Amino acid sequence: MSTTKPLSRQYLLAPGVKIKSATITNQAAGYFSLTEDGTHVNSVEATGGSNSVAPTAVTFYVYNTEPYSTAHVEIEYYHDIPHPKSTELKTASFTITFKLSGTTYWEQQGSTILPASGNSGTLPIVPPTGNTGAGPETLNKQMVYLLDVSTTGNMLFRGNSPLAGHDQPIDFTTLHNYMKEQYEFQAKGVTTYKPFPNIGEYVLCEVALLSEASETYEIASSIGSYGSQSTQEAIQKQIKAGTNVKEIIDNNLPNSTTSYPADPLTTPTAIKDGSIYAHMYLWQVQPGEDNYDLAHAKQLYKMVHTQQNFKVPYTEVTLPVVYYVHCCNGHDRTGIISSIYMIEKSNKANQATNSDVDLTEQYIRGTTLNVLTANQNGPQLYTNCTYYNGPNKGKNAPNKSRCFLIHAADNPNFVYRKTVEDAYNTIKANDTASAKTINSDAEQGSAATAVYVMDDPSVVPPTS
Repeated sequence: MSTTKPLSRQYLLAPGVKIKSATITNQAAGYFSLTEDGTHVNSVEATGGSNSVAPTAVTFYVYNTEPYSTAHVEIEYYHDIPHPKSTELKTASFTITFKLSGTTYWEQQGSTILPASGNSGTLPIVPPTGNTGAGPETLNKQMVYLLDVSTTGNMLFRGNSPLAGHDQPIDFTTLHNYMKEQYEFQAKGVTTYKPFPNIGEYVLCEVALLSEASETYEIASSIGSYGSQSTQEAIQKQIKAGTNVKEIIDNNLPNSTTSYPADPLTTPTAIKDGSIYAHMYLWQVQPGEDNYDLAHAKQLYKMVHTQQNFKVPYTEVTLPVVYYVHCCNGHDRTGIISSIYMIEKSNKANQATNSDVDLTEQYIRGTTLNVLTANQNGPQLYTNCTYYNGPNKGKNAPNKSRCFLIHAADNPNFVYRKTVEDAYNTIKANDTASAKTINSDAEQGSAATAVYVMDDPSVVPPTS
């Protein structure tokens, strides 16, 4: 949804006592202003706080061409330490998504500093009461999950943003290690299986489900992770300067069918200990929007199950492709494409299967992860799980968790869940009378209520 006049909302940055300062930095294609339609600024800071006095609140406006606009928040706060008269100055950060339309004004991500969302424009930042997440712009090992291994040797992993931190490039060695560990974990029980390939024995393909308008800096940071060392340094310097960041995207990823670099074999990406064959695609998906991701999921299935023509120079060795699909948090957009991917995979295996049960099972498969740590448990992440099927049906699932599509419990017809249902019915050519729906027992409940995960054999095939 683009408009000639940018959307905007007024916000009040109101840190509490024990906050020394709070800074909000724009991460979208839009801008901030301290007065309505005033001078454009890239960050807003509230300062002057102490142990007993809150910083002076600051009113500011957020503008963007889309109804979502991300920003990075960093605070300095006083942390009490054992001596009663001593305090320690610490920092914490998180990402916030400003919502420039609708009844919700913002949604905080990745920390305990703010509640999950707000229905007013006031941002009441207080010191963390527990572990603060690093925010969605940091690769989370426990969000990395293997969805599929094709007969071509290609693999598909889902996860959250692969960046090493706020505005930081991808640490490809760490990502490789996380995927390898996850592959081996999910291969437990397989008698013999092909080992996960080493760096240089596959092509990594990042598929980013992000919005150029609202997640500008995150996309640019991914782009700045690829290519030669000098290319990376030049792009990262431009990102840190905050000048013409959107041009980095426009110049390197002009459309969804273009990858960067175009040929990862002739333009390998420099890493600390050598190089890796890697590139990325940007599939524009606006956060929270009613995006029908059937086409994306079908394309992803085709890519995973087609042998790509990546041959090692001067040899006839064709490299497999390891796909890593993600949005920002690895929750909603990633969950949609994962569930619809599993629907497409099920349909390819047996087109005659067409039922509420089949839809529900693929929905569960697409939202199942390995167990997440307690501090990541929340409205969308559930560690209290039981098996939905198989020999362990109804038993506790200690190594599994569910990452739900947002607000599915609050409203059974919420857009993300409906998108998955609509995709299933389109694939199966179901009309209104024969439409299938996700069973209510696949939803999330209260934190004390167990939710279902699938008890499937590993997706890693035996070598025999």
